[in-house]
Amino acid sequence: MISEKAQKYINRSRKCIKDRQSDKVYTPRETAKQIIENFNMKGLILEPAAGDGSFYDQLPHPKDYCEIDEGIDFYNYNKKVDWIITNPPFSHFVPFLYHSLEVADNVIFYMRLHQLWTRARLGLITEMGFAMREVFYIYPKPETGFPQFGQAMAAIHWQRGWEGDVKMNRYRHY
Repeated sequence: MISEKAQKYINRSRKCIKDRQSDKVYTPRETAKQIIENFNMKGLILEPAAGDGSFYDQLPHPKDYCEIDEGIDFYNYNKKVDWIITNPPFSHFVPFLYHSLEVADNVIFYMRLHQLWTRARLGLITEMGFAMREVFYIYPKPETGFPQFGQAMAAIHWQRGWEGDVKMNRYRHY
């Protein structure tokens, strides 16, 4: 069962959504591959917004997925997992983050960096017992078809109970 606090975030986000199609921005397979190779994921891995499978299809086993378009709603997923890796829907960023922190010990979001730096979001992450472990800067080339937002993109890794330094890493395309 999803917590009351997460449900409040979800309800607020659902009221704001007018066009869910705008959330369908799929990660290029090459980018997903580089992100997966950067992290040493062991144990059960969940892709909660599988989309076209760019992450899920390349993940090691054991793995599981959710995809709202297939009727598998992440907000109904309550099984504990070791890892979550995803490109979260923009309109559901906060509730997606909150529920991810509820069900996993390690969470990796491929996201626009500016989405992270709010006091409320950083407070939520800390309140849930997580800390940032790594920032893996990676931005797909324009020819991949990924929208060029003009903003920094990165795979952010949060880990439950982490107290060490934050690793900054980047993938070079050239």
